[in-house]
Formats: sequence, C-alpha cells, structure tokens
Amino acid sequence: SALPGIPLTNEHILHVCRLGVSKQWIEDKIRIKTRHSARKYPKNLVEKFDRGEEVQPDDFQDLGIDPDCTNSKLSATACRKALKLASMDRVDAIIHSSCTPDYPVPSTASLVQDELQMNNCAVYDIRSACCGSTQAFSIARSMLLSRVHDSILVVGMDVGSVFGELDQTRDSFNKSDAVNACMIGDGGGCCLLRAFEFSSEDERQLVLSQYINGVLKVEACINGSIGVGKKPGMYLPGGGSVFPCNSSTIEKGMNKFQHDF
Repeated sequence: SALPGIPLTNEHILHVCRLGVSKQWIEDKIRIKTRHSARKYPKNLVEKFDRGEEVQPDDFQDLGIDPDCTNSKLSATACRKALKLASMDRVDAIIHSSCTPDYPVPSTASLVQDELQMNNCAVYDIRSACCGSTQAFSIARSMLLSRVHDSILVVGMDVGSVFGELDQTRDSFNKSDAVNACMIGDGGGCCLLRAFEFSSEDERQLVLSQYINGVLKVEACINGSIGVGKKPGMYLPGGGSVFPCNSSTIEKGMNKFQHDF
C-alpha cells in the first residue's frame, strides 16, 4: 500500500476546511474518522491545528498536490513494496486502475513503468472508480490463465482530495465540497499476481470454475452500478473531451467532484 502525508482526523479537516458541519455529523453520516490527503499541507499548518491555534484563511487556500504524492509516484511506491515481498524485480505487465490519473494523456501505467524503470513490460490503464480494482483483478486473471502474461502488478490508486473546494467562505463552495472534504481520502495498493502450472486436469477445471464464478460476480457488481438509465451518484465533468479544462469549466465548478443529491 501507499498513503500520502499524515492521517487527518475529522478535527483536522474541520479546523482547516471550515465546512460548517460537526465531527459527530461526519462520523454518523459518512462513517469516517481519518483519511490521508495528497494535498501539500505546510508543516507549520499541521502543527497549528494540532496545538489548537487559530488558522487563517490564507494558511490553507490553494493547497495543491504534493509533488511527491502524485498518483504515479504513490503507485510506484506500492509496486516496489509488492515486488520486495515477492522477492522479484521485474514483471511482464502493469495494470493500473484509477479515476484520478496524473493526466488524461499519457497513461498513468506508463508513468508508473517509468518510475520503476521497467522498460520491457506491457502497461494497461483502467479508468474506473469504486469497482476499478475489481475490474483490474478480473482482467489480470484472464491474462494469467491464458498465459498472455506470467506476472502482473495490479494497482488501484486514487488521489481525489484535490478535486474540491476547501473553504466554505468562497463563492464556489457548495454542498458537494463539504461531502468531498469529509469523505475522500487518497492512497491505494498493489498486488503481484503470478501464473502457475496445474498439477492435474481436475485442478485446472476447479480453478477455471472458480474463475468463471468470480467473473459473474464482478459483472453483477459492475452492471448494477450505473448505465442503462442509471445516473452516476458521483462524477467529475471537467477535463474530458465533452468539457475540456478551461476558464469556463473552472468557473462553473466542473473541475470538482459533484454528487447527485
């Protein structure tokens, strides 16, 4: 796994973000007590709210992403841990799943590959949110069973806390921002999957049967989320080809996660 920064408690979030809700509201409604953030919180700011000192608006406005905590760098950290546990230094492929990539282009998987300096492996990006890691595992299993690849790093990583407004005194602040600041944390993990030879035909059939059952469960989970008339409960409209990132989309708040309340 890889987590950026320090664990931020609900007290930290409320002290910094000025959301107009209580600690108890967050715990009762969202069921979260701590989360990690890739935002670059200044050390003196963290020390201030740990001491209970007054935090000024200028202290926390425009907190961008920590350059050491980008999606690709956190993903590479998680991959190195998985490789070390497996006593390996190379794999055949990297499958990276995220809804908050470093850039629309190039793929985040290729950036992770570059961080790991694995020039001779295949890379695949999956653009998905909650079910992304499950989709990545399903695809990896198919590749391993068909022996397209013999070893795959499967990464699920998101850096979503930067897609929101922190200060409720700003005109652009809305209800979605309050939910985002309380709910969204950054980080993820990596698993290294490897193919193996079956000792018998019975074992092969058993594994294939378990695989098919697993795929059906994955498809049932994914098919029941959005699409076919169902709207996404959470979406990020700006930055794609429909609403490219520009001053107009930013002014309209399209560069932030929104919710279908």
